[in-house]
Amino acid sequence: MSTDDDRQQTVRRRRLALPAEPSEDELARNWSLASADLVETSHCRGDDQRRRYALRLCMLRTYGRFLDDYRQAPLRIVNHLSRQLQLAPVLVLDHPDRAQTEREQALRIRRYLGLQSFDEDAEARLRDWLREGVLDGRNVAELLARVEDRLRDWQIVLPAPSTLDRIVTSEAARATTALFDTVANQLPDGLRAAIDLLIEVPKGDARSSLFRLKDYPKNAKASTIKGDIVRLHLIEELLADGNDLAEIDPKIIRQFGQLGRRYDAGDLRRFAKPKRDALVGCYLIEARKTLLDQLVEMNDQFLTGMNRRAQNAVKAKERVLRRRARSGLDRLLGAVDALAEADGEQTVQPDDPQGFVPAAWRLYLVKNGKVDRHIWEIALAFAIRDTLRAGNLFLAQSREHASFWNLVYDERRGQATRNQAYSRLDLLAEPQAFLGEIVAALERAARTAARGLSTNRFAAVQRSGSKPNSSITMTTACSTTSCRGSGSRRLPAHPPPTIWMS
Repeated sequence: MSTDDDRQQTVRRRRLALPAEPSEDELARNWSLASADLVETSHCRGDDQRRRYALRLCMLRTYGRFLDDYRQAPLRIVNHLSRQLQLAPVLVLDHPDRAQTEREQALRIRRYLGLQSFDEDAEARLRDWLREGVLDGRNVAELLARVEDRLRDWQIVLPAPSTLDRIVTSEAARATTALFDTVANQLPDGLRAAIDLLIEVPKGDARSSLFRLKDYPKNAKASTIKGDIVRLHLIEELLADGNDLAEIDPKIIRQFGQLGRRYDAGDLRRFAKPKRDALVGCYLIEARKTLLDQLVEMNDQFLTGMNRRAQNAVKAKERVLRRRARSGLDRLLGAVDALAEADGEQTVQPDDPQGFVPAAWRLYLVKNGKVDRHIWEIALAFAIRDTLRAGNLFLAQSREHASFWNLVYDERRGQATRNQAYSRLDLLAEPQAFLGEIVAALERAARTAARGLSTNRFAAVQRSGSKPNSSITMTTACSTTSCRGSGSRRLPAHPPPTIWMS
């Protein structure tokens, strides 16, 4: 689910581990030896052995893997370590004579740093993590960028970059193939049959039906908007059975949808049917969101242009009338302007169905007791445009105009998080059961208070009247003034509480 260029760039960045000219800050941060490091390095025999040991120790601690070739180490780093070891600077650092010594030192360094080797158990654990990453919607480039940090968190020595690249690529491909099967199995048979028809090129035509669904709108014209509405209705019919893949992570649907748009019908026909159905099905779900957003945007542009053209036409006619007014119609036009201003001040009641119509248009909305449908529809279109701009109107299947809470938590994650929160807080999920628990707790507290009042020497409850709804006043054994004066700090003077009983 990523291009080869992205993967190659990621591997290339990992291979460029050592800087050619490290700065003083880099030397102090990555190539400094602590007191314990100096003691550990002193166990080596020979100056070159100590240099190599210190270099490998810092290399493993900083970059997570050993250095393949000592001659790749910049002399600035080697001599910086030599100064700390109180050794003379060198011009080159060669390989050791015995490979067994290298293996023994590598084992000592891993034990000293508390790291584990990349064995079969570590590889199996890494493959499980990679499968989970694919299910979470991460592509190969994202997994390659995270895999080294994950192995460092597990205190595991990093293998060679080519080994990591092979493991990540193979496991991602295997998990993606299984994911194609999972997504395709959730699509109904009717949609899978329709997908086969979408990628077929009809006789006498050079394009498939799927290709026509991928057309981008050229401009915000009424004909273009109508064409997009037709395409949206076609997608809605294909997804009419609620085929929104609610159980699949939205990131996976978005990635598969992008791949489905990238491939043409010929490429899709060469794929296996589960992969083809998964890509096209996810593309249709994403295309529905894209078409909704495009319709909203084109409607906004169309209305803005129509409003601009209408204003320009009105201003042009006004200039013509102004020129005529100079011929002796000034008094008549002044009366018309005054009448229009007076009518424009009329207000519409809140419960009127024309409440969304601008005040300047209401004069022309009703003629002979009938509502002008064209004015009403244009006013409604402008009201919808402004409401969408303000974010007060949401489209359930849209990407740009979705609800705010849907951006925070989608329906699938929201339900799972809700259940986890109720379980963690030890709360009842059902409202009636929760209210019953509160009522029961209140009754227990009331019974406890009633039993304790008979033995309470500080407070008592007295009825102030003989009627059932009369108030009950709680009196205290001491007055408010004396209680406030006996304390170490001043208390506010409050009247005794009154309890109303029904």
